[in-house]
Amino acid sequence: MTTYEQFAKDVAKQAGKIMMENFKLGMHKEWKSDNSPVTETDLRINKLLIEGVKKYFPEHSVLGEEESNFVGDRKMVWVCDPLDGTLPFSHGVPIFTFSLALVDDGPVAN
Repeated sequence: MTTYEQFAKDVAKQAGKIMMENFKLGMHKEWKSDNSPVTETDLRINKLLIEGVKKYFPEHSVLGEEESNFVGDRKMVWVCDPLDGTLPFSHGVPIFTFSLALVDDGPVAN
């Protein structure tokens, strides 16, 4: 059985691999309604997390910056910024990270 800690480490490693595969100058980005950038990397990592949570912890929800998966009234919620630092990432500046937290029965605004 996958533990929360092991799951988080595995997803973080996969996210890092995706980031490094896609980190280059001149990458395509789009602009969200709040005037912040989003890249294909953001979307891939967010989707990776949602699919992993559905597989290993189907009783949990995900609150992601790019996409969320709220299922009913869940006690456990994974909160994620799949590419924290999208703006520098999208300009070829190596200042970015993957951010993930697990909220256990706490207030989560969606």
